[in-house]
Amino acid sequence: MSYVHTKLSILFGSQTGNAQDIAERIWRISKKYYFESIVTSLDEYHVSELLVDECVIFVCSTTGQGEVPDNMKKFWKFILRKNLPLGILAHLKFAVLGLGDSSYVKFNFTAKKLFKRLHQLGGSPIIPVGLGDDQHDLGYDAIADPWIENLWKQLLTIYPLPDDVKPLELGSIVPRWSASLKLLGNVNNVLINQSIYYSTRSKDHFDVTIIDNVQLTEQSHFQDVRLIKLETNGQIYSPGDIVVVRPKNIQWKVRELEEVLANNNVNFSLENIVSLKEREHGIPIPDVLKYELSLKQLFEEYFDLMAIPRRRTFEILGSITDSELEREKCIEFTTAEGQEEFFNYCNRPKRNIVEVLQDFPHATKNLTLDLLFEIFSPIKPREFSIASSFRWHKNEIHLLLAVVKYKTKLMKERIGLCSNFLAGLQPGETLTAWIRKGSFKFPTSDVPIILVGPEIKGKIFFVRKSS
Repeated sequence: MSYVHTKLSILFGSQTGNAQDIAERIWRISKKYYFESIVTSLDEYHVSELLVDECVIFVCSTTGQGEVPDNMKKFWKFILRKNLPLGILAHLKFAVLGLGDSSYVKFNFTAKKLFKRLHQLGGSPIIPVGLGDDQHDLGYDAIADPWIENLWKQLLTIYPLPDDVKPLELGSIVPRWSASLKLLGNVNNVLINQSIYYSTRSKDHFDVTIIDNVQLTEQSHFQDVRLIKLETNGQIYSPGDIVVVRPKNIQWKVRELEEVLANNNVNFSLENIVSLKEREHGIPIPDVLKYELSLKQLFEEYFDLMAIPRRRTFEILGSITDSELEREKCIEFTTAEGQEEFFNYCNRPKRNIVEVLQDFPHATKNLTLDLLFEIFSPIKPREFSIASSFRWHKNEIHLLLAVVKYKTKLMKERIGLCSNFLAGLQPGETLTAWIRKGSFKFPTSDVPIILVGPEIKGKIFFVRKSS
């Protein structure tokens, strides 16, 4: 079918990847109705396009205390400019879906303010703003599902298909990118400082070296709390600032994935190089994946092996399995009626993607290289409050963290990826970090302030404003 429908821009502001996932879901549905659609982050979208685009869908999360995600800050600065004429977006039809957490005071602040601002500038909302809540038992999907259904109902009213054009049947899964393996040889590999992100890191990223990694709680205590000291090169930070690090998968988890694939005769050569190509321009390849990387590097540093699968995973597994029983279960997990069952299988026991592949062997044995990038989500950076003072530790950043380990109904203990990765680091090892301004704002007066924290081994940890 050569028919091409209206242009549709689907833009996301995403801190941890949830908004991006939903934006890509909307993009996939748009292909069913022949829309000439793109999906990209708000900061990668040329804001000048907003002055000519007829229809734009926004999916944006709220971070911290009402802050916008890092990848929409430039767009946010532009859209809030006071000198923008109030009718400048009179041509625009738009919809806004927000992802937030109702336990925070500024629940979905970004989506609410964006919706109001677009309307103020003359834009016409297609449907009311959607306010996804991570506190719901079913997560963001509890709001996102009916919101997306209503969105497409309205879009197809505004932009109906011609009578002789029928929606595509998207029963088969079409991967976003085409992947292939080539033999390890003379390639421009990015394995520098043991990080596949080295070549694409921002100018504000820097290397840190582990100075010390000590457990502050007694060995018999139920909680392992660590003080980790990182050596820097004098990077400046203020009280309340946040240090961000990107963890790697723990080696035993990587071996577990390799065993699952090998046991199901999925014989990828882990040392060979993965090459990705775009299938179409609407969904570009992330910068880090444009480099020549081995599949082993992707297993260790890119794919989040501890992630709890989303429904998209079961759409894919259900489409490739040879087992009717597996297919029925996957279909159940992807329906509105099966969300409670999906929650009980995945979210409540915190079952990760590797364990799911173990449970669905007839689907796992049919995995292709392309599909690995569909069922695995990338490892997201983690943020930690800085537990030291730049005034007293000019070349150090200290982290105070609890190592996440807990039990569910599953036999194997659940662990947090980043906290256990950091707890396993030894003095002399390095990793990449960067600093973000925290949401905590100190009063501007010169009155001394002491913030008191928990007592650990008889020590009170605190931060002085003056330091």
